[in-house]
Amino acid sequence: MRPAPLPLMLCAALAVAAASDSLAKTAANQSPDAPPPAGAPGPADLTVHAIRLDGPITIDGVLSEPVWQTGIPVTRFTQRDPVEGAPATERTEVRVAYDDDAIYIGARMYDSHPDSIVSRLCRRDVSISSDRFAVFVDPFHDRRSGYYFMVNAAGVQYDGTLFNDSWDDNAWDGVWQARARVGKDQWSAEMRIPFSQMRFEHRDHYVWGINFRREITRRSELAYLVIPPKNESGFVSRFPDLVDMDGVHAGSNFHVHFAVESLSVIRVDQSANRCYVHGPFLRFEPKDAVGLV
Repeated sequence: MRPAPLPLMLCAALAVAAASDSLAKTAANQSPDAPPPAGAPGPADLTVHAIRLDGPITIDGVLSEPVWQTGIPVTRFTQRDPVEGAPATERTEVRVAYDDDAIYIGARMYDSHPDSIVSRLCRRDVSISSDRFAVFVDPFHDRRSGYYFMVNAAGVQYDGTLFNDSWDDNAWDGVWQARARVGKDQWSAEMRIPFSQMRFEHRDHYVWGINFRREITRRSELAYLVIPPKNESGFVSRFPDLVDMDGVHAGSNFHVHFAVESLSVIRVDQSANRCYVHGPFLRFEPKDAVGLV
């Protein structure tokens, strides 16, 4: 004989009890302070808060202004290399500030062996073995595109664009400032990035994506605020939020760049409303969004 079927309500009660027991066992085996999985999207405590300036900043790499001494810095850096998911071997402190016209980054890269900080000069955007610090921003907050700005311990600048969530291109050169300074127990970096150099939509209150990276050359170490896992895709989509940035001013969409070359080719693209001149060149592209392109 077949056993009599259990009443529907009893079956449901047994299922709920089993699920509750399973969740309780899982919670019991986890520490409340356990770190998130390597590369997981940033939790709420990784939200980066921008500080509005109430005075000028001199971009000299010294970080002597009061804004760089106040507020809670970003310090939770995680290795991608050489040990994915491990804490960074050296402490890093980053603060973000802004005024009507630009965003500012102040970073202190502490080092237990400051005499081993690798500081080498090279041309802009040329990759060379050196300690470096980078900021990545997603001004549209579309979690797919953005910009990166980087400086090494000798003050050499690097920049480019981010697209398709995981790709980058160093062909773009923005007009921004950065200085670095090597001290007795750290090296520091200071950046000023005008809003006019980036495209983003006009809003009363801005939320951007942001991420930071530190490179320690002698250890082949790459440490991020939020790492892109080696076995998974996606980079910009993992950025924590940058908040508390309001009332910024749009810059001009007119950019003149001079190069020491002879005038060679002029190309007009009427469909895109652009004019290109190779050699010393002028580019003008009216847009509804803020920024130079």
